[in-house]
Amino acid sequence: MTQDKSSLSIGLLENCCHSLKRGYELWNKGKEENDGWLLKEAIFWVHHGIEISLKRLLVQTNEYLVFSDVDKALTQLSQLRQENKSKSPDIQYGALDLFDQKNSPHSIGFEKLIDRAAIMLKLTELEKNSSLRNKIDRLTNYRNKIAHFSIKLEIVEVATLLAEILDPLLELLEKNIDDADFVSKCIPEIRLNAQPAKDASDKFLFENEQRIIKLIEKFHGQGVEGNLFGLENTGFLLPIVTKTKLINKNHDVGIDIIAETAEKKTLLVQILSSDLLFMGDLPFKITTKYGEDVIKWLVIMKPLSLQRIQELANIGLLVSSLNEINSLERKL
Repeated sequence: MTQDKSSLSIGLLENCCHSLKRGYELWNKGKEENDGWLLKEAIFWVHHGIEISLKRLLVQTNEYLVFSDVDKALTQLSQLRQENKSKSPDIQYGALDLFDQKNSPHSIGFEKLIDRAAIMLKLTELEKNSSLRNKIDRLTNYRNKIAHFSIKLEIVEVATLLAEILDPLLELLEKNIDDADFVSKCIPEIRLNAQPAKDASDKFLFENEQRIIKLIEKFHGQGVEGNLFGLENTGFLLPIVTKTKLINKNHDVGIDIIAETAEKKTLLVQILSSDLLFMGDLPFKITTKYGEDVIKWLVIMKPLSLQRIQELANIGLLVSSLNEINSLERKL
């Protein structure tokens, strides 16, 4: 970065580093103070840092990959070089110099950017339906809703989402950014800014997972009176669970706990802190590898109305809110 009294010149990596550090600094402060406005800012900063980092990955491979219309960029660069051939023969204009010209070609939009990075750079972490990609897509939904519409911002959900993005994102950049200073200086600074809130989020997630595992381990085929799992009933029989385990979040998208039942069925559990689902952002995106004989249980760790529980149950899931978890714990 170069700076004088009247201007500021910021490179791609400096821009990326500043945005990610600032975003996770605000995330840490917002989580600590339970301040949704700071988390709103954190969403913008972190998302911008991700966008700039992906553009850097494309640029270090081929500068033209950052343009929405590569052919248009090539044509304009040829014209720029031709126009300045006699005026400035010593200047060799490159593709990125087009962004300083009038009527410059557009850089690639975020949705196409992440697809292009995944395909052209063979980054499996960014492929559609991968764990990191789904989390970035969710962050993009939040960012777009905030920028263009009104939104109900779930503080715990946003804080958890930013926590889950942190490590896999930084690991991706560590492996692929070809700049030693960025890797050795910037990434540790981002982690340092984020660590207190990351530790708190990890603890919150772990405690919820352990709570649900302890509850599942009490499933012995008992009858439970009243409404349960979004179903109206007077004697729902719980499955007989024989084995439970936590799932590695980097490998199994949308599943937190897997359990086996005496009836040879597989119980898949997803734990969410919010019932806010964006268009197309449904629970249990990938379950095919567990076969067809599965039970999908969506646990949302906040109070919900019976109407909202039944709406979610209509997509073919067993659904429980925090109120129901509290009730089950008392009954079992």
